Amino acid sequence: MIKKTARQLIFFILFLFSFSAVFAKASDELYDVQIQKQDDNSGSFEDYYFLKTKGDVRKVDIEAELEIGKYRYRIGREGSEEDADFSDWFYFEIADESEKSGKGPGFDIYAGYIFPVIVFDDVIPDYMGQRYWPLSASAGLDFIPFKTRAGDFGIGLKGLYSRMEKSFSNYTISGNLLSIYFDLIYQIKLNRSGRCFLDIHGGAGLLYFLNFTIDYDNSVSTKSLNSLNMSFDAGLGINVLITKHLFARLNTNFTYSLMQDMTLGMVIPELSIGIRF
Repeated sequence: MIKKTARQLIFFILFLFSFSAVFAKASDELYDVQIQKQDDNSGSFEDYYFLKTKGDVRKVDIEAELEIGKYRYRIGREGSEEDADFSDWFYFEIADESEKSGKGPGFDIYAGYIFPVIVFDDVIPDYMGQRYWPLSASAGLDFIPFKTRAGDFGIGLKGLYSRMEKSFSNYTISGNLLSIYFDLIYQIKLNRSGRCFLDIHGGAGLLYFLNFTIDYDNSVSTKSLNSLNMSFDAGLGINVLITKHLFARLNTNFTYSLMQDMTLGMVIPELSIGIRF
């Protein structure tokens, strides 16, 4: 029994050495990869792409440069012309990941962190001693009803909040900055799979200074300031689908607000997580 097992082990080792030698020789050979795409109307396959590869054909990324559609491919040694010289056909499909959740209207809900930076006017920075407000957040929803080959079109509603507070030697200035915008949205795919979108948006809304006060150390406070103002926004961002319904949003907005005695311009980077329905 032991001798039989030993003979089987030796035979297996010799087989591995033989396979390695053959494979090493084969790795120097060139192969032709014939790729055909299925016509959407007739259903027949037509020559679409030819690829030459050297070495282990199992490592060839057949799908690297293909568009969305249904394909088949086969492999033969370089210069193969007869069907007998090729392998069997292998079938696969390049799917549009963005359409797996349906070709109908899209609906996104998202929330995340923003970092508003005042780029002009200098009134607020002069009074409060800083231009940036890290205690900030945003949330929004997008409705994308129109999906075309040129891109997707829709509308969005978003709100932004910042807590603005600065302490000095004998007093503190504090208040809340809120804004809401109604945007027009244009999205276009950045890659073949449709998992990455360029998001261009812009619109108008309202900017609200809420309960701004100066609180002195002797417990005296000024009357709160509240001001509602017209505001405009424009932004550019990238949305990346992490899963079928979960996406990350990296975005930069510019807002321009009109007030009685000043104008306020801010750049607002944003990082959000959202759900796509």
